Amino acid sequence: MKEKTTSYRKNPNGSYTRTGKIVQRPEDGWQESQGASIERRKGWGVWFTWETDDPKYTRPGLVIFLLFFIAIFTAIFWCAWEAARTPSQQIFSITVWAGFLGWTLYVGNGLRKAINRREAEQQAAVRAEREKKRLARLADTALPEDRERAGQDRPD
Repeated sequence: MKEKTTSYRKNPNGSYTRTGKIVQRPEDGWQESQGASIERRKGWGVWFTWETDDPKYTRPGLVIFLLFFIAIFTAIFWCAWEAARTPSQQIFSITVWAGFLGWTLYVGNGLRKAINRREAEQQAAVRAEREKKRLARLADTALPEDRERAGQDRPD
């Protein structure tokens, strides 16, 4: 099995985007999948990968995933509440749903903070790089006597 990165791009905001291609041939034999499930494959196969840490993609992706997750489990707990025969079973269903909702919001908030922290790191790196370029341009345009005062004796 051959995995190849087809493009790696550093975005202007400091994040990266990587695309790749995985090609499997019959002569590679049985291969375990690269995902979370335990799966074995043999034969021809082509998969494309896309990876980024750009907050303009990861933040909406997190929100959509959490809303989908909450909607599915709300429907399940609503069905359990409707099927409950006694008030104590209904209270149990609501309590479990509230615990699930609280846990989901707690985890989602932690992931949101991690995305914001990563974005701040990226912006700080971009600012430092811009400042470095700005200082290099100033050093190149400085007068010789200014260079001497700054200790940057470079011949013109």
